[in-house]
Order: sequence, then structure tokens, then C-alpha cells
Amino acid sequence: MDLTPPAGIDLNASRQPQLYATYSATYGLAVIAVALRLLCRLNISKAGLWWDDYIICVALATATGNFVDMIIWVERGVGTHIYKWRLTGVSHFYINLFVCEILYTLSLCFNKYSILLFFWRIFKFTNIRIPIYVLASIITAWGLGVILTTVFQCVPIQGLWDYSISAHCGVKINEFFIGNAVPNIITDWALLILPLPYVWKSQRTAVQKIALCGAFAMGGFWYGRPLASVKSGYRPDYDIHMDGINMTTSVDVERGPRRNE
Repeated sequence: MDLTPPAGIDLNASRQPQLYATYSATYGLAVIAVALRLLCRLNISKAGLWWDDYIICVALATATGNFVDMIIWVERGVGTHIYKWRLTGVSHFYINLFVCEILYTLSLCFNKYSILLFFWRIFKFTNIRIPIYVLASIITAWGLGVILTTVFQCVPIQGLWDYSISAHCGVKINEFFIGNAVPNIITDWALLILPLPYVWKSQRTAVQKIALCGAFAMGGFWYGRPLASVKSGYRPDYDIHMDGINMTTSVDVERGPRRNE
């Protein structure tokens, strides 16, 4: 790996403040959202907690681990040019990336499970259970596929970050990213669309039905966000510490060029 700085590059350039702010703000919003949800369930509606509430807490726990990993990632140099950190920086980058890919995928899966359980609870007297089973199976298969691919992308596993050993890394980053992101986007949209027919059939006024459908439709703005990430793709020779920031600030799992031998 050539770590010679290009001519004219500013080795002191840093995007770390941007990363600290982005990671902290989005994680803080997640904590607040879950806390308010539990507060409403326990103290306002007095309904008590159900499985969807417990699973969202598991999702938050994995998101917390991911947040800690990304903060350590920045402390180890992400957001600055890789050239000043040399091979040690590359090794640290991939160790943290490895952990991030697993925790982020788990967090996504548990979030989706929580949404499905929420639909199960509020639409329990309808035929929504069949599509819930189907979506849960797809999400599980996708999550296992991403995690297993992440773990075994290099043989031996530590070959991803340990350049002192001989390793074969056969996963192509662009194909893996698309294979990861596309099912994620599809299941997000499926979760968005799934409740709409049941909301419209519920015993509510037309105004309430329109308002509820509009609230679900607002999620389309968020679910449309990953499309730009898929379209943007990756350059095979960029500075993983600095050029990858456009992806890390998208709040999706961060990816960089892998060692391929």
C-alpha cells in the first residue's frame, strides 16, 4: 500500500469536528426517542412494555456499542489524512470498521424487528401477520448474510487489518456495499408501506386516517436517503481516513477500500 502523501496535500486538514458532531447528534436523538417512547408507555398510557419496546432497547444497546466504536475510530485518526498515520492507521481503521459493520447491522435488524412487533401489536386482529413473518424472514436472512460476509471477508479473519500475515480477501467492496444496501432500502420501504392498508381499514375518521398515512409517508424522506449512497459508489484508490467521510456522515455503516489479494 502506497502511503506517500501527494504533492501539495495539507496533512493537518481535519474533518473530525464534523464527525464528532454528527455521531453525537444522531446517537443523542436515538437515546431521546427511545426514552420518550418508554416514558409514554409506562407513565402516560400506563400500558406497560411489550416485546417491541424490549427489542428497541436491544437495538439501542447495539447502537451504543457502534457509537463508542466510531468515537474510538475518530480518536485513532479517521477524519484526517491517512498518510500521517501510516500503516498503523490503516490497521486501526479496519479493526474499527470490522466492529462497526457487525454492530450497525445488528442495530438495523433489531430496529426493524421492533417495528414489525409494533405492527403485530396494534393490528393484531388483522391478516397482517403473514407479511410480518415474510419481512422478518427476509430481514434475518439479510442480517446473517451481511454479518457472515463481514466476518469471513478475509481468510484468516485478522488478515483484514493485520498486514504482517498472508491473507486472501475476496470480497469486492462495491458489490458488497450494494448487496448490503439494496435489501436494507427495500425492507425499509416495505416497513413504510405495510401498515397503510390496515390504517385505512381501521375504525377512524377520514381525517385521522389521512394524518396517519401522512405520518408514515414522511418516513419516505428518510428512507430515500440511502439511495444517494448507493449511487455515489467508491473510488478504488481514495484516502480511507479523509475521503470516506462523505459516507460516515450519512449515518449509514461506514465502508472503505479493503485489502484484496
